[in-house]
Amino acid sequence: MDAGPKRNLKIRYILLAGAVLMTILVWSGGWFYMQGVLRDQIDHQMARLAQTGQAVSCTDMPIGGFPFRFEVSCAEPVLADARGRTADFKALRTVALVYKPWHVIAEADGPARFEDPLTGLMGEANWESARSSVIYSTSSVEQIDVVMENVSLA
Repeated sequence: MDAGPKRNLKIRYILLAGAVLMTILVWSGGWFYMQGVLRDQIDHQMARLAQTGQAVSCTDMPIGGFPFRFEVSCAEPVLADARGRTADFKALRTVALVYKPWHVIAEADGPARFEDPLTGLMGEANWESARSSVIYSTSSVEQIDVVMENVSLA
């Protein structure tokens, strides 16, 4: 008679372990699927910008943050428009939480250089820290907050 309840308890533990394992597998598969969707969206937006004469490039753009965040890093980003104006930074990092993907936090490393060949204007900006927080809705940007410390312009 003792074997029945002990066996029943053992089955419950096995089922619980199976449910936990299945949850981990589904979550992991979902994260890697969403990482691919994010990569496709970034490529799509960069191609869309290129059609309007604007270009964004990075020397390296890994996507990490598994399992609860999406972290996109852009080493040496360069922005250019159709008129030849350019701006480049040392690095740019963005983070969005899996459960709150419409809130993106970004951090940029200086210095940033900009150039406008039509006017001959060139400059450089440097800072100790530069962070921003952007909250998106389905159709627009709802809120932008930017904090920069010890900014110098030349």
